[in-house]
Amino acid sequence: MTKKGFKKMKFGVPPFAEAAREFISRQMGNLAVVAIFLFVVVLCAQAFFYRSDYFRVRSVQARGFADQQLSASIAGDLLKTYRDKNIFQVKVEAVAASLQARYQDAKYIIVKRDLPDRLAVFAYFRRPFALVNCSHLYPVDEDGIVIWNAKPAALGGLMVINGVEIGPRSAPGTREGKGLKLALDLLKEMKKAKFLAAYGPTAISAGDAKNLSFYLRNGVEIRIGYERFKDRLALLKRVLKDPRLLLDKIKYIDLRFGDVAIGPR
Repeated sequence: MTKKGFKKMKFGVPPFAEAAREFISRQMGNLAVVAIFLFVVVLCAQAFFYRSDYFRVRSVQARGFADQQLSASIAGDLLKTYRDKNIFQVKVEAVAASLQARYQDAKYIIVKRDLPDRLAVFAYFRRPFALVNCSHLYPVDEDGIVIWNAKPAALGGLMVINGVEIGPRSAPGTREGKGLKLALDLLKEMKKAKFLAAYGPTAISAGDAKNLSFYLRNGVEIRIGYERFKDRLALLKRVLKDPRLLLDKIKYIDLRFGDVAIGPR
């Protein structure tokens, strides 16, 4: 058969494919219109938020600082710096970092935009939790951070921790050693064990981190070790409830080894 015997075959586009192509073309056109619309909306919104007088800083509120006078002073300084500036252009994280550097006894300082026109500053300062006795009494918070600017009025009635070294050159925010951490963990459990309030614990000895002890008001030493504070304090509660126990004739109560050991004076 010669080549002339073959008929040229034409392959047309199926109707469903043509319909699909037209549908996609229409959708792409619609998407383009939507994209242009959204772009215009974003530009308008940006112009409104960044150029409108409605979002200019007109006031600053500061809370959580040592007293109202300091809060008012900080708010006044910030207002002087940022008054009438667009609130969205104020770098609140940088403002917070600057304040944190100035007030190093603050655990954290947060600066937020309080729309439409106010900056809100909130500070949480570390609170004295115990006193470390090391040639001087150094207040520390519950995380073991030294608080250098604590007011004397806030230090009354705090537990004294002995045997922990804190030097006068320690930088603000210094976190001191394992012995202090264990002593603070013990103190937290002691505060939860409300029965101890009646016995007036006065000091914790943390010179040997594995053999912590604390002292009651009448001088009795409670040897508690370095672990299972909650369980051992519960055991101490049962021991102290024993009517046969005469505390004024006891030198120490040792809770470290399962069986309670009591040493006479």
